[in-house]
Amino acid sequence: NSVIEFIKNNKVYTEVSRKITDYHELTKFCAGILNEKGALGTQGYDLREMIQPAEFSIAASGTSTRHAKALVEN
Repeated sequence: NSVIEFIKNNKVYTEVSRKITDYHELTKFCAGILNEKGALGTQGYDLREMIQPAEFSIAASGTSTRHAKALVEN
């Protein structure tokens, strides 16, 4: 199939070895970025013991709608 060949030849998808292996560390890293950008009330939540579609979640607020959108983009 030409589509599969294109994907393989152009390395469209990230290699398996480059996947995230520690989501706890990723959550702390992302919370740090939010704090650097001036987020308010940044909280990380460990959801592993709950039945959720994610292992961790982060909640934060911005000083305005524009600030909150900038935080999301970062």
